[in-house]
Amino acid sequence: MPATVETSQDFIDQYVYNDAVNWYDFTFDCSPLWEGTYVNLSVMGQLFGPEGLGGYQVEALDVPVFLALGRYDYGIPFYLWDQPKTKLSSLRYRLYEKSGHHPPYEQPDEFATDLVEWARSL
Repeated sequence: MPATVETSQDFIDQYVYNDAVNWYDFTFDCSPLWEGTYVNLSVMGQLFGPEGLGGYQVEALDVPVFLALGRYDYGIPFYLWDQPKTKLSSLRYRLYEKSGHHPPYEQPDEFATDLVEWARSL
């Protein structure tokens, strides 16, 4: 997280500011989705730090994984998962063609169908 993020509202403001890189519809305003939300900055610092998802390190994993990515996610582009996907031995992968970072929100019917189908296959 950038040093300018000092409060929960700072985090939310920065996220909303970056809407165009996170959503298929680059004009979408996600600010109503954040109403009443408190962001724990300590947790976010760990999640996005080099030791968390910020380093995109995935160790070999032999458990079922459903990976849903959006083609138009410019914050964490789908191709960054090319190498980590090779370490997931039981992977169901779906690239959503009309989604950014939020396939469950942007393509809810397709996402729900895929997730249920994957869960039933376990």
